[in-house]
Amino acid sequence: GGEPLASVLLAKQFHASGLQYLTEDGVVGPEALTPFDPLMTAVSSRANYGALQWSTMNYAADIAHLGYVDYGILNTLQVDRYGNINSTVIGRYQGGEGRRFGGPGGADTIAATSWRTILVTDQQKRKFVERVDFISSPGFLDGPGARERHGLPPDTGPWRVYTPWAMYGYGVDCQLILQGISPFVTVDDV
Repeated sequence: GGEPLASVLLAKQFHASGLQYLTEDGVVGPEALTPFDPLMTAVSSRANYGALQWSTMNYAADIAHLGYVDYGILNTLQVDRYGNINSTVIGRYQGGEGRRFGGPGGADTIAATSWRTILVTDQQKRKFVERVDFISSPGFLDGPGARERHGLPPDTGPWRVYTPWAMYGYGVDCQLILQGISPFVTVDDV
């Protein structure tokens, strides 16, 4: 739901009419009813209207593990320079000291096995951190080769981070780099 679904609907309308969308909870090819509430969840009936198939999170994970998910689009609370995603806790996880959130749901599998992962977030300093407080979903972990050393499929991982102000990608060192800015901001703003 939310921004990832809006991205898919725009892509289908203007660039990729044959695109198929798989939600993390196993819904295949939904044709969302619009307009929709931007805060809706992936399990909203309006977000999953006209789906080709309703299945399970395990089905979505199986499809991703088989290599059929080209792009995974995810929201994030925090992202670090290696594209690691935190959607679980802000602050210390141990001892329950941090502020807990819903967690990754199926996002961990999407980030681990999609050929390319696209993150959508706000352009806020607290969202872009040196190291995430908790790795909910893997990026490049700690640099080149780390995904493969931890058993993740080769040639997979973070590809882009989009905010309303900027577009980021990843260099050969697997670190986040600024690739473009919106016309209404400067590099210093970002």
